[in-house]
Amino acid sequence: MSNIFEDKFADLISLALAQREMHGIVEVLQKIAESVDASGCILWETDPWADVESTPPTGKLYVFASWFCEGIKLPLREINIHDSANGSAIVTREVINVDDMKTDPRTHKDDYSLQVANFTSMCVAPIKFASDHYNASLCVYRKDEVRPFTEEEQKFIAQFANLITRLDQAIRDKVRRHVSEEIIKILEAAKKNDKLGDNDAGDPAGFNEAFQQVCNHVAETFGCIEASLFLENRFEKENQFELIATSYSDWTDEKKLYKPEQDKDHLTGWVLRNREPVSIFDLGNFQRDKEKLRAKYKEIDWKDSLNIKQAAKKILGHGQIPPLSFMAAPIINNDRLLGIIRCCTAQRPPLVFF
Repeated sequence: MSNIFEDKFADLISLALAQREMHGIVEVLQKIAESVDASGCILWETDPWADVESTPPTGKLYVFASWFCEGIKLPLREINIHDSANGSAIVTREVINVDDMKTDPRTHKDDYSLQVANFTSMCVAPIKFASDHYNASLCVYRKDEVRPFTEEEQKFIAQFANLITRLDQAIRDKVRRHVSEEIIKILEAAKKNDKLGDNDAGDPAGFNEAFQQVCNHVAETFGCIEASLFLENRFEKENQFELIATSYSDWTDEKKLYKPEQDKDHLTGWVLRNREPVSIFDLGNFQRDKEKLRAKYKEIDWKDSLNIKQAAKKILGHGQIPPLSFMAAPIINNDRLLGIIRCCTAQRPPLVFF
């Protein structure tokens, strides 16, 4: 690798390690694209049930995160593994260099990419993304003029692809620490500002404001549509968990109260009942994936009473709907269940929760 690319490589690492939000991965993708004079970059990830070893390979690739130059708003969110250059790179475990997307039979072809964005040359490198096998790809795109990537550029893209998993994990670890520190600061400030006497129950309004700040901060950090907090009030009723705060402003028909032993067709109820965290790749395909999910989360169930795909389409706007990811974790202190915090549907990259 030339000194120029060595310097760019070092800059990329420094940029990645400086991030404090999950969305920071987009800045890294931008830097990769600009380093090789490209117009866009996508980090693709296979769905959890994909089988790249089968013949033909099964499953889809989803956009985990992307960056494009001004004016490009790619509506594409998913492609098949078996008929795309990205899928081929993962299956063969080799870098694929495409001179011209319009004429190469290995590429996925959609009207927006070829006619509106006018993508031409592309380079794909396979990735082991948070896995011991290849399950993702890093793809860099050029537009307007057919300019195949040079061997040195391909080597640069491949070397960074090998590193991106560790950098993404470093970003995640840093974000987790930052979120934890900020939440502690918010709650400690609320506690400090609670100036009522020792015999009083405290200032509920002050703590509710703090809980709202927590939800807003979590939603901003993970880029999700909804971050909600449900807590138990034992002074009123035990084993009943009520919505205390949420980042989702359009709360209408959504459920606001959970009774774990009764709400067995709700993911929030499952987490409260089992006292275990849960992470689901795509709620939009929950019924299709239910038996596979139950191998990890025993007897988990969910009733889509709100038609989540339709609701997401209304919020997210144009293009294909990304995987409607969901994650939730119980809040436990000294073996006492206090409540739950949950996040639903990323509206900016990364589009999938781990």
